[in-house]
This record gives sequence, structure tokens and C-alpha cells, in this order.
Amino acid sequence: MSEQERELSTHVLEEAGQRGETLLIDDLIELVARYDDDGRDGVRVDRLVAYAERLAEGGHPVDPDSIRPAVDDRLVDDTTWVGEDALYATGEGRVSLFPQSWYDELAGERDVRRYVEVLTTAIADSDAGLQRGGAGEQKAGDGVPQSFLIDVAAVVGGLDREAVRGEVEQLRVEGVLAEDADQHPDGNVRLAEDAR
Repeated sequence: MSEQERELSTHVLEEAGQRGETLLIDDLIELVARYDDDGRDGVRVDRLVAYAERLAEGGHPVDPDSIRPAVDDRLVDDTTWVGEDALYATGEGRVSLFPQSWYDELAGERDVRRYVEVLTTAIADSDAGLQRGGAGEQKAGDGVPQSFLIDVAAVVGGLDREAVRGEVEQLRVEGVLAEDADQHPDGNVRLAEDAR
């Protein structure tokens, strides 16, 4: 059965369609990873093309022929974090916004503390920081921006975004997680000193 013949997620099509001209390849990858049954270990590029074709058929401003070149331009072979601009190979013909090592370490993980630990270490061990969160690029020991943590937990772990947000807040109250002193709306989350 071809990708065009397999049933596509109505949720992905509706949300992607609502984004119109602002839909980026990253957005489509994240939507398919979160809402398509085939997206748990990265997204097959053929599946992305199938979504783009269906969106274009529906009159949305998407060019299906641009999907493969957009992926190829940013695809890296690294299995560890090299930055937000990369797309990571996670299997034969599969890509993700996040490296394979995160899937390996976090498969089936439900504990938000473990996500914070793995992401903080991975970013600290890389030469690439993050361009989100409180005060600019993230460096070793800064933790991770809450939005990034939620994105990874939703895509890699299949966790509900609101549930993760609630658990982060609960773990802050309990003193397990700490946040930036500047109270930035997307402030960094890290393990509290006494929780390490």
C-alpha cells in the first residue's frame, strides 16, 4: 500500500492546513510525529510527501516537490544533538527534529525528570546550544527551555503536552525542578541542586 493510499491523520491535515503559508517543514514533521500512528520513531519522508500532496490537493499553499529537498538540505547523520537547524536520521527513510540517541534513551519514558536530565546533558555535551528560553543561547548547566522540553516529551515520548506542563509545575512546587530567576515565560527548567 502506498503512502497516498494509507489513511492520513485528519488532525495533522487540519492543523497543518490552518497554518497556511506559515507551515514549515519542522511543523509538518512535529505534527506527523505527534498525531500519525507511524510517527513514533521519526517520520518517514514518504509520509511527509503524502501529507503535502493531500494538503496541496485541498488548495493549501504547500509544494509537495519541495519536501524531499527541504529534508535533504538539513539532514545530518549524527545520532547526538548538533543543533536546532538539523534534521536527524532515525532509521531508513525516517527523520526527526531530535537525534536517535534521545529516542534510544527516552523510549517509553514517562518521568519528566529524566527528560530534563537527558536533554540538559545532551546539550551541555554538544557544541550547539538552543536559541530559545530565557537569556539567549543555552549553555552547559542552564537546563532546557520549558517549550523545548515539552516538544521533546511530546514527539519522542508521545506524552501529552498539557500533562507535561502540569508535571513540570508540580515538580517545581516539590523542589525537584528549578527555573530561571528571570521568570521568562519560556524559562529554563533544570534539576534542583538538591535533586541531583
